[in-house]
Amino acid sequence: MKNFTKSVAALFIALGVLTSCDQSLTEEIIASENSSELSNEEIKSAVETMSFKYSISALEEDDTEVIISSDEELTAYGDRTGRPRIVFPIDITVDGETITVNSKEEMKALVGEKKRRHRKPPFELVFPVSVATAEGELAIEDKEAFKAYRESLEEDTKPAFVYPISVVFEEETIVINSEEELLALKPERPERPTRPELVFPVSVVTADGNVEIADADAMKAYKETLEEGVRPEFVFPISLIIDEETVTVNSEEELEALKPERPARPELVFPVSVVTADGDLEIADADALKAYAETLEEGVRPEFVFPISLIIDEETVTVNNEDELKALKPKKRRRK
Repeated sequence: MKNFTKSVAALFIALGVLTSCDQSLTEEIIASENSSELSNEEIKSAVETMSFKYSISALEEDDTEVIISSDEELTAYGDRTGRPRIVFPIDITVDGETITVNSKEEMKALVGEKKRRHRKPPFELVFPVSVATAEGELAIEDKEAFKAYRESLEEDTKPAFVYPISVVFEEETIVINSEEELLALKPERPERPTRPELVFPVSVVTADGNVEIADADAMKAYKETLEEGVRPEFVFPISLIIDEETVTVNSEEELEALKPERPARPELVFPVSVVTADGDLEIADADALKAYAETLEEGVRPEFVFPISLIIDEETVTVNNEDELKALKPKKRRRK
């Protein structure tokens, strides 16, 4: 696959720009100026990370208007329609500031920015809960009140819960008695393999003969003289420190063998089709997909027409919907 297949992980957060083409002139004006379809995933991300000022209006599949008065109603509306259409402008509170959002582009930009900074917790709070504030304890009755409270905090400030609290974790309700117990529920990040460390001095082959490199700073300076993509050609043997052990490497092949194996990347099986404002578009190959992706606004991902096929570990897998696509993401390990 071409370089674009490196972005296949972005499939797991696929977003789409969707509008209706079969409209009267009046409906078309309304659609272009005041409303827009958003993907259900965008709506869910917005509900999780931002506070809507209700009520807001949205359009049903038959273009009738519906009034939405809560996060639950908005989530249910997104699940019901699949391709929500919100009537703009709306007001959203982000980081304690109320912002008027006038279009789908502004909405997508906000969702994209918040998603980059927001990680969904691995547990769900059981309300009511209490938090400690400068004025004393504050009781929070439900999810919307908690989100409003979070928006009032300074950036990177965490809620100070009054323990014990209850959370739903892996479909089980458990009691948490301290901050340490709560942190223990967070998944561990995958351990990175130890980076081999060169034992200096080393020598490299150049057009003018072998050159001795005395230390890491000299190696950095030397590498900056090389053309992009060109690696140093060592004079073997060299020594490396790996996991506090010194290892002698006698050839390029032995050096390559020390590289940690990376999990195979999923590869799309072409052709595939994507949803566009003008209807479904067939994409013939990786180059065509890359060219199409470059036409999208920043933060917008291709929305595939399911089913699609992926090659994973040399096996072809059929994916029938967005949920199945997300299920292919590697799961994070949980802290023991």
